[in-house]
Amino acid sequence: MKIALIITARGELGERQLGEISYFINQSALVDPEFEIWRLAGTAPWFAENNLVALETHFLTAPQDLLLFPSGLRGTELATRLASRLQGQAFCGATKMVSTEQITFSRPVYGNAMVGCFSAGEKPWCVGVSRSSRPGVFPAAATQKTLQLSNDLPPWLLEINRLEDIPHPALQRARCVLAVGQGVETLQNMERVKVLEKKLGAETGASRQVVMNAWCEMDRLIGMSGAMISPDVCIVAGVSGAAAFSAGIRDSTLIVAINNDENAAIFSQADVVIVDEMMPVLEALAEYSTQ
Repeated sequence: MKIALIITARGELGERQLGEISYFINQSALVDPEFEIWRLAGTAPWFAENNLVALETHFLTAPQDLLLFPSGLRGTELATRLASRLQGQAFCGATKMVSTEQITFSRPVYGNAMVGCFSAGEKPWCVGVSRSSRPGVFPAAATQKTLQLSNDLPPWLLEINRLEDIPHPALQRARCVLAVGQGVETLQNMERVKVLEKKLGAETGASRQVVMNAWCEMDRLIGMSGAMISPDVCIVAGVSGAAAFSAGIRDSTLIVAINNDENAAIFSQADVVIVDEMMPVLEALAEYSTQ
């Protein structure tokens, strides 16, 4: 099976894309894979058309069975539109591929509550991988190709405003994360949590309920529509364990869950379970960590 890994960015972001796609490959059962890495390069601002022309042109000279794109809107757009041009099939948000008698792709469905398996049809398969915060192992035998993009701008592009590079969020760099949910109950308690995070040496994240109550900033949201994190330690306090949130912490090395409901769904994902009120437990942990 011939497989192309499509890298649309340069520098650190490009390496994160490669790690994300490699993680998909590591989770998949592939038979006799042959890997190529296609790096898109050019000085013009990003827009889909010049990427699609470069990909389609190179594909005609080096056909592939499977083309893997990074997660996000750009990867989804390129996978979908290229599949249409090549008369293949597109799958987006895929977590793995299984190559047995029938090729299938898996992805979360119904708000991440279930996993759907979809049968592959006509090649080529253009697949946008699922978001992952844990990089996979790079395919050692892969050859690399640079696809030069055209610098010609489309006639409808009238103006370009460049934004400064945005640094990788602290929440995704942190080795210890304190993730709080609706069990925090009040803004005053949230302020106490922010004091405790410093004693714990952690970065604070939050569930959607906390963010929607304006108890913390939107960039602290954890889950499918927020940050996907992979800290060494994730302390989850007052979180019920909704599927979208749980997906955001699944790559954590150690998960400590605190909840006063012994039947909380988050406990099924935790390595350490504490059934108690969250604030007294957090204060005890903070006191212990400063000794």
